Amino acid sequence: MYPTGHVQSLRKRHALRWQSFAAHPFLQRLRQGDVPPAALDRWLTQLYYFDEFMMGFQLGLLRQAPREHRALLAQIVLNMVEEMDWLLERGADLTEAPDAPRQAYQRFFRDLESLPYPHLTVLHWATHHVFIDALKTVNTPDERLRAILERWADDGFGAILHDLTALADEALECLELPELDAPLNRLFDLEQSSWDTALRMAEEAERSS
Repeated sequence: MYPTGHVQSLRKRHALRWQSFAAHPFLQRLRQGDVPPAALDRWLTQLYYFDEFMMGFQLGLLRQAPREHRALLAQIVLNMVEEMDWLLERGADLTEAPDAPRQAYQRFFRDLESLPYPHLTVLHWATHHVFIDALKTVNTPDERLRAILERWADDGFGAILHDLTALADEALECLELPELDAPLNRLFDLEQSSWDTALRMAEEAERSS
């Protein structure tokens, strides 16, 4: 059963921004199969860098975690390694540097290191779900993108996210929701910038074709 209570209260508190990304023009283009292959390649590359920077954050979280949380967090790190390899197989090109939003995400993850473990647990969960909740709304004709979405919809990954949600729900028992407003708003700003950059990639690819 999906954990309820605290995480749902946090979602409701930030519902407007949390849900807004599903309507982003880049996601609308993904639904229509209207993203040039070159832009999709660049987007996959930036997903790789996001995963790399987030994995660094996850390793720090793993070091802080109580013993009973470590197996799940180690599994998440392993999943991230596998996803990075998978992205490379599908067109991620590491000759292209991380873009500005990815570099900003790297700074964000570093800044989070000063927060206590319960805050980090909630923000870890939120970072996954803000992105995945938007992508779950996409039904695309593009075969490569369908493969990506199917990977994230896999039952094994779904079980990991379920358990991560349970950890976040537990962590929120000792937190006041306003304590998370500032880092969550920063996360939403980063996510907006990431989708805006993906849209510019698509528009640039169209102009150069």
